[in-house]
Amino acid sequence: MPICISCRTPVRTLYTTYSKADDRALGKGVRLTQCPHCKKFADKYVEHDFVVLFIDLVLIKAEVYRHLLFNRLEREDDKFDRSILRLGILLLLFDVYLTWARIEKLPLPDSSSLAHNASSASLAVPPHSSGVTNAVVLQAYPLGAQYLFFLCLVTLSTLAFHLPIRLLEEAMAEIDSVFSESDAVVDGAAGFVVYEAFSDFTDYLGL
Repeated sequence: MPICISCRTPVRTLYTTYSKADDRALGKGVRLTQCPHCKKFADKYVEHDFVVLFIDLVLIKAEVYRHLLFNRLEREDDKFDRSILRLGILLLLFDVYLTWARIEKLPLPDSSSLAHNASSASLAVPPHSSGVTNAVVLQAYPLGAQYLFFLCLVTLSTLAFHLPIRLLEEAMAEIDSVFSESDAVVDGAAGFVVYEAFSDFTDYLGL
């Protein structure tokens, strides 16, 4: 069920479409639903494009995360929207750039043979200098190979973060279903035992 991204109050619909509505992406023929609790629009991002979503994601606004988690990701067929997949790919590529820039600035340890070889081969950095960074080592490889390396690194780290959560979620759902069925069986068996014990007790009393 969709929610209001401001106060998290559940709402029935996020917008109302007129009978002769134009393209929803242009904001024509669509009337946003007003939240009954905070009196704001339930989800203003319905009419916004992905550029605004991406900027607010970078700014870490809570409203855009609620929009994506509750009002975009939740579907009856339990499938991701293609627009969310495109946005995820965009964020993945942006994370590749950030990881690349961060790792390049990390210094190599002084005891490392790579640091000694890189500092010896570089004219700008003297040998055994503590200012040798990973950028000196990465320069020995082609630019395409560097990009593929960081793309694989970020992809594997993203999968390592999200896949256990998805697997645990599915496992918990199966465990809940098994426990609900077993609880029903146990409740039925317990009721039968109590009924038999009560019947034996009434027979003993002669009632």
